[in-house]
Amino acid sequence: MSQTNVKINYDVELDPSLLPDLASKAVDKKTAANQLYQALREQAKRMGFDPDTEVFMTDDYKKYDTIDEGDIWVCFEAGPYDWGVGYSLSSHPESYDMMSNPHDWYLETYYGFDVIFTDC
Repeated sequence: MSQTNVKINYDVELDPSLLPDLASKAVDKKTAANQLYQALREQAKRMGFDPDTEVFMTDDYKKYDTIDEGDIWVCFEAGPYDWGVGYSLSSHPESYDMMSNPHDWYLETYYGFDVIFTDC
């Protein structure tokens, strides 16, 4: 069965067809964060949520002590349970693969419903 025929349960998993390709080529941190942010916004819409309320991105380390200077924090609290843990550990290696990372950044998670783009 092709990927396009697979029904996604948005409440329990990220939709691979929405996720950016951060695995096959180097992408700068800001672009990568924005691509993931946009994908999560689309998933939020498909789940029936308002993406302006449920998906958040910031690099304001002075306002949020969760991140350090230079980090970009992407959150989707209404997303699938612990999606950020799984994604940062390569649950979708066609999108992000921590073991074969062509970037000068990597992903961490803080709460589990987020990822932090941080410098290597």
